Amino acid sequence: MFYGQWEVLDALGSGGQGTVYLARRKNELLARPELPVTFAQWISSISGSVNTDHKRKCVEGIFDTIRELSKQVFAQNFALKRLREFTDIATQQKALHRLEKEVSAATGVDHASLIKIFDSNLGEGWFVMEYHPTILANHLGRTKGDLLGSLVAFRPIVEAVTLLHKRGIVHRDIKPDNVFVASDGRLVLGDLGLAIEMDDHSGRISDTYENVGTRDWMPAWAMGMRLEDVRPTFDVFSLGKLLWAMVSGRQKLRLWYHHRPEFELEAMFPDCPSMCFAREILDYCVVEDEDNCSPGAEDLLARVDAVINALRQSGQIPARGHIKCRVCGMGEYSEVVRDDPGYRIIACGYCGNMQHFDKPGIRPGWKPR
Repeated sequence: MFYGQWEVLDALGSGGQGTVYLARRKNELLARPELPVTFAQWISSISGSVNTDHKRKCVEGIFDTIRELSKQVFAQNFALKRLREFTDIATQQKALHRLEKEVSAATGVDHASLIKIFDSNLGEGWFVMEYHPTILANHLGRTKGDLLGSLVAFRPIVEAVTLLHKRGIVHRDIKPDNVFVASDGRLVLGDLGLAIEMDDHSGRISDTYENVGTRDWMPAWAMGMRLEDVRPTFDVFSLGKLLWAMVSGRQKLRLWYHHRPEFELEAMFPDCPSMCFAREILDYCVVEDEDNCSPGAEDLLARVDAVINALRQSGQIPARGHIKCRVCGMGEYSEVVRDDPGYRIIACGYCGNMQHFDKPGIRPGWKPR
């Protein structure tokens, strides 16, 4: 079956709105047998010489090379999404409008970590996007226990969502199932079928009150929220959960409970003192109340960059965990002054080096042990 210049091969999966197929470009032009002769005649007309057998063989050799190279180009796989047909006209119109929004959101932002759309025919209800056979949900263990590695892989996704937010678009369905792993290892955010434009109150494609998204990945405050009230914080919450999944290697984080013992990253990886830096991000993303959430992906990106920079400098938060001595590198610090509420002193048990900290300046919300 063909859609424009695209040949549909196998079905990759189906959902409530339609089916996604593996597709390739049609390669009809270079398969025409008369082209080598035509090509030879064209070369002869330019050079002004007579078409000899030797020239014909040379041209045929050139054309064979072109044909082989073209096979590589036309063998590239793509994904074609085809809207299903609904018997109810109103439902069909909503589905088509959602498809239009998906295409508009993806084509309006150019970023290597956002799915690219190459062709579309909205009148016929289909579009073609880049194809990645692997999703992050099946490879969460690749950065398990590695906060820095997780953040480096995670950062381009946050950057892509930042561009969406600057265009006034909220993705609303960020989760490992919708993040692809490209052949070069980068993560690519896809499935913008639920994306909405915050300033577009006309032609809403969902009911005024609607729990849209995936329950385990959306913030509790969005349950039953008016679509007009959806803000970028929706995506920030989901991004925080995505980061938690990448670091933990697990899919399920209930609600905002990342500080409960069964979900606490520091408890999962007690031998990784830098894991405490995850709090500097998750505490501003995966929260119960929207007022405590970072306002958008741009703010989250700044926090991610700050933590990446700290980790690359072997930074440590002295309020938590086992801290290696910054002088001898052999011993660990432990507290030697505990009773004074205004400051704390830690000392290395190997070389005796001492560090002094004013408690209010250690980190927001710091509490004595």
